[in-house]
Amino acid sequence: MQMDKIDVKIMKELFTDFVMPPSSASVRRSFRSIAKSIKIDQHAIRNRIRKLQEQGVIKRWYIVVNPALFGLKTALLQFFLPASSNKDEIMQSISSSFPNMGFLCNHLEPKLIVILYYKESKDLDDDVDKLMKITNATYLNKMTKLFTECGAKLTESDWNIISSLLQDPWKPYSAISKELKISSKTVKRRVEALARDGAVYLLADVNMRAVEGIVPVDLIVFYERGTNSTLKEKTRLKITEYLGDQLLIFDPNLAPEMDHFGLILTSVSKSQEIQKWVSEKEGVKQSDISTLLDVSPRLKLYEELVDDMIRQQQSTKYIEAELKRP
Repeated sequence: MQMDKIDVKIMKELFTDFVMPPSSASVRRSFRSIAKSIKIDQHAIRNRIRKLQEQGVIKRWYIVVNPALFGLKTALLQFFLPASSNKDEIMQSISSSFPNMGFLCNHLEPKLIVILYYKESKDLDDDVDKLMKITNATYLNKMTKLFTECGAKLTESDWNIISSLLQDPWKPYSAISKELKISSKTVKRRVEALARDGAVYLLADVNMRAVEGIVPVDLIVFYERGTNSTLKEKTRLKITEYLGDQLLIFDPNLAPEMDHFGLILTSVSKSQEIQKWVSEKEGVKQSDISTLLDVSPRLKLYEELVDDMIRQQQSTKYIEAELKRP
């Protein structure tokens, strides 16, 4: 699909707020707020987003639950593959071998990103060993903690609301109310609280290959070991000013001595120019830039985790009731 300037602005909004990793929690951002951000009538926004869906650019909307609510930690693993790798075969093997995988990201370059959820460091180490054998990777970047911490205590009703949203993120509050037998007002209040606390995120499953005119790119900057904070902040400022409107997401300190910049470019060739410029900045050891092709979420995982949590809540409730019986 060929996109005009307005479509590009809309896609930038979607990439900023609705694409993994989430920069902020959101469940139901209105068309009005998107329209206000890019100064276009909200009805025009609604029609254009509908067109993007009809054309297959936006494949679907889905809910992601903060893994911290299940006592899980998050790791982003970037694998650098041999140039001759069969990526399709490798991705299929990863998808079938890691039920704790949240996302699998494919890049134009011989690179893959796997986002795993884990409980203990040993579990992650074992998974990394398995992935290194599957990918035969020549190099690995390991980054932990993608999601914000979430200290919210969720009730059984909260988990039931999340379960309903997993089936349809845009389900009317009135329908959820009827389904769960609680008021629409309560549903709306709890959904807003879940988003505010960073418990749930609304993301868009975007078909990168269906879009012409924009190129989503990840830029990772590695700083020299021991670079002082003053120099690092100065270099960050130069980079963000240089990137300008191309910059969508800035995640400082993604890992020790490492920053992440999410970009939207107009051509692949532009990425090499950016990488060269950034690599020459003071305090920068090296930079890595990758063109994002696909982000594949493991949606079934969230459904299973939420179902388990609901069963635990019901079991606890039953035991407590039994203990109170005379």
